[in-house]
Amino acid sequence: VGAYYTPRNLAAFTVDQAFEHSTNIADEIVYDGACGSGILLVTAFRRMLNAAEAHTGEPLSFIERCELLVGHIRGSDINKAACMVTAFSLYLSLLENLRPSDLTLIGGDDHKAKLPKLLEVILWSGESEGDFFSKKLMANKAINATIFISNPPWREPKSAEKGLTYEAWAAHPERNWHLPHRQIAAAFTHRALDVIPVGGRTCLILPAKLFLSATSQDFVGQFIQRCQLKRIICFADVRLVLFPEAIHPCVV
Repeated sequence: VGAYYTPRNLAAFTVDQAFEHSTNIADEIVYDGACGSGILLVTAFRRMLNAAEAHTGEPLSFIERCELLVGHIRGSDINKAACMVTAFSLYLSLLENLRPSDLTLIGGDDHKAKLPKLLEVILWSGESEGDFFSKKLMANKAINATIFISNPPWREPKSAEKGLTYEAWAAHPERNWHLPHRQIAAAFTHRALDVIPVGGRTCLILPAKLFLSATSQDFVGQFIQRCQLKRIICFADVRLVLFPEAIHPCVV
């Protein structure tokens, strides 16, 4: 099993889709339940930062940038190292193009301004805190997102693998969601709809077979009964451009 990180151009396109109907981008709260190295969250934050500065007509101060980041970005991942990379990338975006007065404030000996804590505050990681299907993360009221955006893991476990948290979650009698070929991305798709309130949005990068394969009919039927599907964009023709070693094409 390999990790395929989201290319920058695909991340930008996906964020465009997620924000398409936002009346004020900076008011959204964006959550990625499998944030990896954070490319989707960083792209979303930069877009929100630009929108907020366009609205005010001037650069945001360091404090205002911190408030936007901590108040409107959320992420989780089982991989703790990945969340640390996400935090570092968000810090870099936070510090880009700061006003000279803010740079002086941060660099001063009196330490009047500090980088906000992100890990365990807006970024959660590990088998308990970061597993998208763990009971602890499900009960985390700090997520409180309006948009769910993610390139979740694509994985179909072997028949001998048992006790997977996402399968136990999907098989619960209150849900009984169909997961074609035990695909974890299918479970992410259903769980994302639970995270977002009525009127919210999800935008996901998924294996194309989840929607195009004959074996996925039950999954598709359940999915479209739960949401208002805006569009499915298929990238089959450019899959090797997006992911040179990927076997399966993707859809957004």
